[in-house]
Amino acid sequence: MYLKYDDKIDLAVLKFRSRYFFPVCKMGNSKETEKGEFIVSIGNGQGKELFKSYTFGVVSGVQRYVSTDTDGDGVSDWDSEYIQHDAALNECDSGGAIINMKGEIIGINSTKISSAKYNNMSFAIPINLVMEIVSQLEQGIRPKRATLGVSIIDVTAYHQNTQYYPE
Repeated sequence: MYLKYDDKIDLAVLKFRSRYFFPVCKMGNSKETEKGEFIVSIGNGQGKELFKSYTFGVVSGVQRYVSTDTDGDGVSDWDSEYIQHDAALNECDSGGAIINMKGEIIGINSTKISSAKYNNMSFAIPINLVMEIVSQLEQGIRPKRATLGVSIIDVTAYHQNTQYYPE
């Protein structure tokens, strides 16, 4: 068995051998996904007791960009594209598919926002992006992302510092 992963959007590829047959689902085209479209979300809430949970929802937004703090330092490390939907997600549902009414996978559940302000704000990685990243991971390539090194300074305080501007 081997594992290749992309920690920025919580996606992994596993390769293993098994004597059992695993049916393969049909992949959809997430670029054809529209607001208001009905979806089914498949999850695995809390392990064996509640596995294969299904929830029903509606696509609330396509091509949503959400900031993600992958190292827990309170600073966004990456903004990724998501499909926003309102199908209820449980804590262990990350990695489950969202399926359109044609039975095609259009996304992989990744995260949700849960607070007193928001209810059922869930996000799935579009399947087109998933397949692009999976293709790279299968070739042993870790996806590279552009970064921009920008620092912010208080210009007023800088100019008032006589060390830099003695005049």
